[in-house]
Parts: sequence; structure tokens; C-alpha cells
Amino acid sequence: KPPAPTPPAPPEVTVAKPLVDEVADYFHATGQTASVGSVVITPRVTGFVQTISFYDGDIVDEGQVLFEIEPDEYRVAVAEQLAIWQGAKAREAETKFEYDRMYDAFKVGAATQSELASSKAKYDSAVASVATEKSRWDQANINLGYCRLMAPIGGKISHHMVDVGNLVDAQSGTELATVVQQDPLYVYFSISENVWLEVLKKHAAARENADAKTQAERQVTPFDMGLGTGADYPFSGALDYTGNEIDSNTGTIRCRGIVSNPDYLMIPGMFTRVRVPVGDNTQAILVPETAIGYDQSGSYVYTVDDKNVVS
Repeated sequence: KPPAPTPPAPPEVTVAKPLVDEVADYFHATGQTASVGSVVITPRVTGFVQTISFYDGDIVDEGQVLFEIEPDEYRVAVAEQLAIWQGAKAREAETKFEYDRMYDAFKVGAATQSELASSKAKYDSAVASVATEKSRWDQANINLGYCRLMAPIGGKISHHMVDVGNLVDAQSGTELATVVQQDPLYVYFSISENVWLEVLKKHAAARENADAKTQAERQVTPFDMGLGTGADYPFSGALDYTGNEIDSNTGTIRCRGIVSNPDYLMIPGMFTRVRVPVGDNTQAILVPETAIGYDQSGSYVYTVDDKNVVS
């Protein structure tokens, strides 16, 4: 007869000691980054592009000169309008003198009411002409200033869409470049109705326990954010906007947070992982995830007593 099979050795069982620690419940969602501000650079005067003062993809500062349109004809327009304005002021002085002379003559009966009214009308017309020509001179200076196109916001600039020497037209709105603000960034995501109710409860409790000075600070809802498929959440942000209604199809509300991005590690349009704390921190028993089993009744763990008996 063949020998009886050797019974298998009892399996080795590893055990872990549970830990009691303060933990927070989190709601996890998928978010997407968006720019806080984005501006298309277009000319406000017509002319030939003279200089481009940035490299494609640069980080530009607010107020930095990006393009310059040939300013010569606009300088001429300023000088011409200045001469017209000064001429109008000379006519104003002349009509003022004539009006004063006519007024003195009228007081002694040497001029008629009609002559005085005519002189006053000429003076008023000259005053109005001075104001008109002054406004045109101001507009000429504004147009000259428009020859220098500056960044209205700080951020990362796109490639230049028009080369030096090309004619750009203010009427057609030629696109020259785009500046996208990337620090900070918005993050849009949706949270469930239940989570939103927990957030409201937290804010209500904060209002009860906060004085006027710290109330706004206590109502900030923070969240953590990570990129890609990693497990970490290296970025921190705070909710700054929530929608005004619950989506009846999904039972969620649209939220927006703001996240600092000083190193420009993120760009608008990226998908992110968002983790929002729900409720207050509580004491909980922590066990390794591999120790948890599941069946039809739910999740369970095996425990070992002081006699090494498993139950």
C-alpha cells in the first residue's frame, strides 16, 4: 500500500495590533483644474507689429510689454491734435475779449442786445470747441498708448500668433497671443448631497462657537488634492464657491476650490483627485486593510485572544 499522505502543516498566520487614533472621514471625487483668468491679447489700434518682447511660453507679469505697434503715425496725430487744441484756445481767448468789450459797450448803450447775444454765442461756441479738441487730443494720446500692448494679468503666455512686420487690425480683433493665469488655479468637482449637508452642519456649528472676528475663517472648508493615479495628496486648497442647486439626476452639487500653484506643476484642464473631509475628527480603531474580509453580511476581521484562539 502507498504510504498515507502527510497532512499539510498548519498555515502561518500573521497578526497585527489595532491602533486607536484620531481620523477623519473623507469624500473622494474627481476634479478638473481651470484657470482663474485667461485673456486673449488683441490690438486696439491698427498698424504694423514692430517688436515682440517675450519668448513663447514665458511666465509674464501683469503690466509687462508684450507687443509694440509702429507708433509714428499716432505720435503725429497727437502733435496735430495738440496744435488744433491750441488754436481753439486762441479763438476762445479772442471771442472772450470781444464778448467782454461788447458787454461793456452794452452797459453804456453803445451796443444792442442782439449784438451782445451774438458775441456771447461766439464765445460759448469757442469754449465748446476747446473742450472738443481737448477730448480729441486725449483720445490721440490714448491711441498712442495702445501701440504698446501690455499683459493685463500675470501668467503663462502662449506662442505669438503674428510675426513682426505683419499688419494687425483693431476692427477685426486680430489675436496676438493668450495669457493664462496659473497661480492660483481653480479646481471644479461635484460632491454628494449628503456630504454637502455635513459641510453645512460643520459651518452651522462653527457659527455658534465663533465670534465675529473669526467666523469667516472658521467657515473655510479645506480639501486635499493629488494628480494622476498616485496615492498622495500633496496640494491643499479651500472651497470658494458652491452651486445654487442640487443636480436631480446625480444628487450632487457643483463646487469650486482654489489651489496655490507657485511652481506651475499644474496647468488648466488637468484631471485631479480631490479629498474633502466630512464631519469632525473622531477616535477610531485602525487595522491593516489586508486584515478585512468581506461576505454577504458585510465586512469582518478575525481576532486572536490571549490563548491564541481565532474567532
